Amino acid sequence: MKKQFDLSAAALHILAMAFMLLDHLWATLFLSQEWMTCVGRLAFPIFAFMAVEGYFHTHSFKKYAQRMLIFALLSEIPFDLMYGGTWFYPVHQNVIWTLLIGLLGIRAMEAVREKGKTWLYLLTCAAVTVLGFALGTLGMVDYYGMGVLTVFVFYFLRGREWWKLLGQIAALYWIMCRSSEDRFSRSSFSDWSLRSASRGLHCSRSCPSGSTAGGRDTTARRFSMPATRFIRYTCSSSASSSCLCNRIRKKRCRKAALFRALFLERSQFVY
Repeated sequence: MKKQFDLSAAALHILAMAFMLLDHLWATLFLSQEWMTCVGRLAFPIFAFMAVEGYFHTHSFKKYAQRMLIFALLSEIPFDLMYGGTWFYPVHQNVIWTLLIGLLGIRAMEAVREKGKTWLYLLTCAAVTVLGFALGTLGMVDYYGMGVLTVFVFYFLRGREWWKLLGQIAALYWIMCRSSEDRFSRSSFSDWSLRSASRGLHCSRSCPSGSTAGGRDTTARRFSMPATRFIRYTCSSSASSSCLCNRIRKKRCRKAALFRALFLERSQFVY
């Protein structure tokens, strides 16, 4: 009898957590070690796969969703403290919300599929996919709408057939490429949001926050972001590491500026 290579659910969870740890270490301590984030990017697809499998193997979806909701709420405060330096930071949500949105979408599609009407199921799949992507993007959950689409990929292509595995690889590659392109569009969208949020808000593209030592100090002082100050001291002097540091600072400072403009109503400041 031919033996197959199998990994248990516990082993996959441990593997995904190890990958996630590598990615977080890269983002905080070892910015020059880009291989860590390349490996760390594998964590979310594994978690998305496990979430879909959990849906089909759970005895009660209601309890399954409730547990995820509880952990999403519990994780949000430390996540907000890490990203924005405050306990309430609605500009970016933790990754459990991404998985939960995907699971709710799967539940809706499965409820229609059980009725046996193929045309209605196909329409529901299309509508749920678009709605899930929009909700993930507008809700600013981790990985945005592309993260929700990753969950749907493992639902639509669930199985061990070779063409499904090939489809998963192709879909994940497309999502990865699109996510890389969307970084620039999200930056433009954030700049537009900042200009619209407060009439007295002034955004300067020529000298972005984090490009100078004075800009970094001003940003850290005004936004009270320990993560930004911490990254400044852990960066190495190499050119590639400096570029990575500036990119991370700019992204986090932009989100913090949007939060301050929307919720704390600062009249004006120089970004």
